[in-house]
Amino acid sequence: MSLADQIDVFYGRVTHSAAQVYVRVSSLAGGDEWTITGKVRGPIAPGTRTLPTTVALQDLGKGATLLASCAIPDPTFWTTLLPGIYELDIQLRRHGEVVETVSRSLGIRFFGASGRKLLWEGKRWVLRGVATSESDVAPIDVFRDNVGVLIVRDPVESLLREASEAGVLLAVDLALRGRESFSAKRHETTDAGRPKKTPDPLTRHECTVRLIAELRCLTQWPAVAIVILPNDCHFEKEVRAAAPNLLFAQRIDPEESSTLADWTQVIFCDATDAKSVAAFAKSWPLPVVAERRLKGDYTLIEARRECDHLQRDLAPFGDFAGYVVGIGSA
Repeated sequence: MSLADQIDVFYGRVTHSAAQVYVRVSSLAGGDEWTITGKVRGPIAPGTRTLPTTVALQDLGKGATLLASCAIPDPTFWTTLLPGIYELDIQLRRHGEVVETVSRSLGIRFFGASGRKLLWEGKRWVLRGVATSESDVAPIDVFRDNVGVLIVRDPVESLLREASEAGVLLAVDLALRGRESFSAKRHETTDAGRPKKTPDPLTRHECTVRLIAELRCLTQWPAVAIVILPNDCHFEKEVRAAAPNLLFAQRIDPEESSTLADWTQVIFCDATDAKSVAAFAKSWPLPVVAERRLKGDYTLIEARRECDHLQRDLAPFGDFAGYVVGIGSA
């Protein structure tokens, strides 16, 4: 793995007057022969009259990791109405000589979770989205006009780029990629107690490396704000460090005895049985997004309207953090 593939770009403290941006290489210590230089330029957004500004990255010197930072004054946030994007030019230097040059994009989202609510710019925000098995979705602009969130399994780069530029929020469902992608297989035995013949299992370390690599790819796209992880994925501290600005979600069936992972920040829950999902939502102090799979053929816009129907159907049973309908194959 090259050093360029190990770069984490993220933001820390964010206010309307300033946003702190960081560039980090966790595998290298700061203050030795390696340094980070570069600049952040932005915002770049269609329709904005704000002139882009350029701020230099400052290497933070000695430390456990190689780290640089800068403060963006009066940041333009990435929102569905005005998707402001900042472009970073990063140089990794060894003894002052440039070894790697990397370009990255960053969208600063004033987005998160608090208690049972999702928040955007400090206010309660209700997620309304469509989950689709399609890797490429068009036309993305039409979906933005209907203020919808797309939940996708394996988005192609063109979709990630178009959504980031158009202001369409994405949730990426890694749980549907298959357990073998990010979960170590447990040792299984036959009734006689002998090990079953199965493909070589992934070690915990291999699972962690795969997951971190996937998250680093996704964090390069401002539109990606939520990632749904497999329930039994191995979540080491390095995973959170690789994607500190993403919300991690877990899918739970309210009819089954499922364990909530300690990394879970948002819950996606099957709403087939309204009473069950309502009772489940009240039992956890986290945002719960109700899901319903649709039968038949729907366009994205038609499915988006079904989110409103789902919210209406569940209204007598409770208020949820979000509503999602699924179309296409599971």
